[in-house]
Amino acid sequence: MSTTLTAVLFGDGRFCLLNIGDSRTYLLRDDVLEQLTRDDSYVQLLVDQGHITQEAAGSHPQRNLVLQALTGEEVMEPAMTVHEARAGDRFLLCSDGLSDVVPHAVLGDVLRAGAPQECVDRLIELAIDAGTRDNVTAIVADLVAG
Repeated sequence: MSTTLTAVLFGDGRFCLLNIGDSRTYLLRDDVLEQLTRDDSYVQLLVDQGHITQEAAGSHPQRNLVLQALTGEEVMEPAMTVHEARAGDRFLLCSDGLSDVVPHAVLGDVLRAGAPQECVDRLIELAIDAGTRDNVTAIVADLVAG
């Protein structure tokens, strides 16, 4: 048994991002959606090495094979990055049950369309309607001034 982690910590005008596994963090800033995390998966490794395209990764038979995760047994170091934070930033933290079945462009459209809870409800609905075979977890948070 294992689990993945994606987490954001805010302070001093910056945010620290931790990630291990294939859960993801996205940032919507100035109307542009960017995936901030990199999947620790076999398929991502194949993409990085040029063996398959990003488009092919979505339907690869081993797309759920995670190379790094939290197991509770051995110590794994999550990837950690620090970024500038801006008021108005919107974050989506989600499991692969969402990101595997809802296209990037659709994620962006939903995140631009409503309040955080409305976005979460719609994203989960879209994942279920798309026939996700995994758990679906989503958090949408807005960074406000002050």
